[in-house]
Amino acid sequence: MTKALFTGLAALIAIGGAASAQDVFPKVNPGEWEYVAKTKVNVVSNGVPIAIPEQVSTEVKCVTAEEADLKPDEDDLEEGCTILGVQSDATFVNMQVSCIANGQKIDGSVETKVHDAGNRIHTVFSAKGGDAATQLDINAVVTGERKGACTE
Repeated sequence: MTKALFTGLAALIAIGGAASAQDVFPKVNPGEWEYVAKTKVNVVSNGVPIAIPEQVSTEVKCVTAEEADLKPDEDDLEEGCTILGVQSDATFVNMQVSCIANGQKIDGSVETKVHDAGNRIHTVFSAKGGDAATQLDINAVVTGERKGACTE
């Protein structure tokens, strides 16, 4: 659940969706992007803390002009997730999300800021929740940097 939730939210912010003319959302420059995600999950199961080491992953993706707008789109979320609210302007987007899967409810927020004229992004994700037996606390930071034109 935690990996699927994070993957869906990171993809939603990092890739974005098409924005209408009346919406104001940040935009990145199309091209080849490298994303580095650092994720820390704290779990308490039946009162016992479970140590999970921080996970670091890197992804390289070609971002097209159609994907450059960072407008949240529920179609990009994992099944069972809903966007509760969004605030944005030309340099940041912040959204609140709620997900229910396998009997666990997790509420969180994702804030992405665009830097360096659309060539870098910084995303902070935090969420808490669980069920009667298991509590989760998820924190992640995703940094993205445009590396140049797409090579594909």
